[in-house]
Amino acid sequence: MVKTMDSKNKLKGLVIRLNNDRLQLLTHLSEFSEFGYEHSNKSQEFSEPTNEFSYSRNLPLTCFLMNNQGYLIAVALGRRGISAGTALRKVNLSDIAYLSEAVHFKSILENVPNRLVKGVTEAFSNQGGTFY
Repeated sequence: MVKTMDSKNKLKGLVIRLNNDRLQLLTHLSEFSEFGYEHSNKSQEFSEPTNEFSYSRNLPLTCFLMNNQGYLIAVALGRRGISAGTALRKVNLSDIAYLSEAVHFKSILENVPNRLVKGVTEAFSNQGGTFY
């Protein structure tokens, strides 16, 4: 779930939980990039539909990519894209950095400031979401 933003654009992070098919596609594209195949510039970019959220399309987002088991697998630079259907928004991801080892979101919470714990927990616990 994605929380609705206020007009002040305070959003700092977006958690995107990838289903197995999308995760396989992302992995496949990153392998092409590693080995220098013809369309390697495209593999550094990946778009994912998420629940609708309000945010400037001109401001960058820090995006945390997770698998279905709740493990953080990558961090990327994101931008809010165009509508991806009813109540959906496309997020354009670039500069995807894969973690050398997947980290469960619960271990991340240990280092989150107290004032952010509730929002970060909700974002990581659900289907993904935003936090401030």
